[in-house]
Amino acid sequence: GSPLTLSNGNQGVSIGAKYALNDSTAITFGGNYTEFGDVEGTWAAGTFGANAKFSGNSVTTLGAQVSHSF
Repeated sequence: GSPLTLSNGNQGVSIGAKYALNDSTAITFGGNYTEFGDVEGTWAAGTFGANAKFSGNSVTTLGAQVSHSF
């Protein structure tokens, strides 16, 4: 593969919740955890070559929102 390809697929899990404080105000929370597949690549350019190996990578995201309607 190419050293510019940083993952070989991914899998993750997401979760979210919404809590209404009253009829017009709510708080929403969400999160995601994703693991990326391992990838190795070799790129040869002239007499110089480069190897790339990406493994064990993951990302965690969290978010919150407060909403109010008038």
